[in-house]
Amino acid sequence: MKTKLNTSLVFNGNCADALAFYEKVFDVKAEIAGRYKDAPTSDGMPGGFDNPKYANYIMHAEIKFNENQELHFADMPDAPAFNDSFGISLAFDTVEKAKQIFKELSQGGKIVQDIGETFWSKCFGNCKDKFGVDWMISVIE
Repeated sequence: MKTKLNTSLVFNGNCADALAFYEKVFDVKAEIAGRYKDAPTSDGMPGGFDNPKYANYIMHAEIKFNENQELHFADMPDAPAFNDSFGISLAFDTVEKAKQIFKELSQGGKIVQDIGETFWSKCFGNCKDKFGVDWMISVIE
């Protein structure tokens, strides 16, 4: 059985800002599939799709790390803030890369556990980025 698991992050109008931030941090280009104004109809869609106030909200975007790992993004009117019950765990092949990504993700956010050696990993850190997304960064071991 082949399985693919993707994480979706939902923002409240600041998805484009988040995408620009993550493109820089991960040195990748996001693909934006469409904005609310691009929907051919609002029939069957959640409220807000036909409201001009939300015309530039992102309906779907994604960052591909490789063929089996993607982050999906969207804006939703009145989306709740991110909270402590959810985090994204990313592991890198070198300590240097893990530390670089951690430093960039934590800028403007909050360091929960500074990156460094732990009893379970030669490199682990936990931070919340400036959008409130919780990241656990480590090294593949």
